[in-house]
Amino acid sequence: MLPKAGGVEKGPGCIEQGPGLDVGEIRENLRLLLDLSSQLPSETVLSPDDSTVFRDSCSALEKVLTAPTRGYDDTLYRSSDRVDSLEDVAADHREETAHPGNKREEARQYGRELSLVLNRLTKANEDFRQRRVEQRQIHDQYQIRSEEFSARVSELEDEVKSLHDEVFNITIELECMRGTVSGLDSWLSHWKNQNNSDGHLNSVLKRPAKPRGKSSKYFEQLDRLQEQRDGLIDGITAWMRGWNDATDGFQARSTS
Repeated sequence: MLPKAGGVEKGPGCIEQGPGLDVGEIRENLRLLLDLSSQLPSETVLSPDDSTVFRDSCSALEKVLTAPTRGYDDTLYRSSDRVDSLEDVAADHREETAHPGNKREEARQYGRELSLVLNRLTKANEDFRQRRVEQRQIHDQYQIRSEEFSARVSELEDEVKSLHDEVFNITIELECMRGTVSGLDSWLSHWKNQNNSDGHLNSVLKRPAKPRGKSSKYFEQLDRLQEQRDGLIDGITAWMRGWNDATDGFQARSTS
């Protein structure tokens, strides 16, 4: 190991630290390092930490020496910053080398977590597909029932239209019958008034007594005709009362 600069006496192989290096000083320092390496025994093997420091230092030197030519200000580097950077890299490498199992354990843990997330996503996808199939079945059933209801509503609309037409026709027939019955009622009332007038009663009262013999049959027939007439009038009057009751009931149902 090279002795650390600062706080100790400089040996013949120590590299001096300063604010900056020119080309001659760079070559001199590289030559000094080459001389130091030639003094090492042939069986010398660096430890893992020292090997890491050596490789990182060589990489840093290669990067500095192969950089394009820049101004003087851009070539000024603080040695302490370079040393700290190299030490940080070495520390990170030592940590990774000292705890390789932790990295593998973290990788396995991440793998398990990713597998768990994948399983959950797969299960959620299957549930979503199942719900989609169920929703499609429900939609198909609803569509079928909706079509059935639409057909039933169309049938009911046709029935309602037919009933409206029937009611309209019945109303027309009813109005015609009302006109006929009204005419019959007027005729019957007029006929009753004529038969119940004083002249008619006087003619009946002044009718001579029934003679005996053949002429009495005429009066008997006249009486029978009068009875038939009275029965007809009573029947028509009763039918008129029933007709009026039926008309009132029809009007009550139509307005309810």
